Amino acid sequence: MNDTLRALEQQYFALRSNRDDLLSACTTGEQRQQVIDTYKEAQTNYFKAINAVFDENEPQIKALTAEVQLAQKQLDTALQDLKNIAKTLKVITAAVRLGTSLVALLV
Repeated sequence: MNDTLRALEQQYFALRSNRDDLLSACTTGEQRQQVIDTYKEAQTNYFKAINAVFDENEPQIKALTAEVQLAQKQLDTALQDLKNIAKTLKVITAAVRLGTSLVALLV
């Protein structure tokens, strides 16, 4: 497995394994919907990447992969403390959007 696919897989699996805790930590319906939407987006990104053919050494892909990997560290940290769910959701949303930007480059 290459770094790009691994980064998107880690993002999706982190959200999948924490989905119930995230939903429980939400205090509003809007927050719960945000969890569901970002989870679905991460899932879509991962499955698109599985089926994509791409050059991992292409500079834009390499740079965005590094950004997604960094965002994953921030996401993992945010998932350890769900008391401030609004902050956690911002981190999750930013990380998943990076993943979506990366997938947009894949053919």
